[in-house]
Amino acid sequence: MPQARDVVYFKDDRPDPDLMDRVAEDQAKDFDREGLKPTQLRRHYDDVITLRQRLNAMASKPGEARERAFDALRADFKMLKAKAAYAYGRDHRTFPKSLLQFFVDHVHSVKTARDFDVFFQHFQAVVAFHKFYKPNDNRD
Repeated sequence: MPQARDVVYFKDDRPDPDLMDRVAEDQAKDFDREGLKPTQLRRHYDDVITLRQRLNAMASKPGEARERAFDALRADFKMLKAKAAYAYGRDHRTFPKSLLQFFVDHVHSVKTARDFDVFFQHFQAVVAFHKFYKPNDNRD
């Protein structure tokens, strides 16, 4: 298993805009270079969307209630790393090590609902940039 690296989600108590721009684009380029298919990335992104929907349903207001709701979902969030490890172990040709590292890093670094919200935005940006760099074959 790769060693976890810390991800910093906030600068001056605000979400780090580089995570939604430069960092996300660089990550998407890495995934593209390693041959990650959009469907593989989307499969894991769908898991994160489901977690976000559950979190939002459990706590519609920010603050302490949202943090308690995230605590209730923490085990499911941690499963993202296990699912990535399984996919990598099953076929590392279609699941690059950089994607496994992505999940190891973020599962290690997300400690609060606020962190999760920024992670979600970052992952959303990665998926969008990856789609740009790995378009469908029928694109002009």
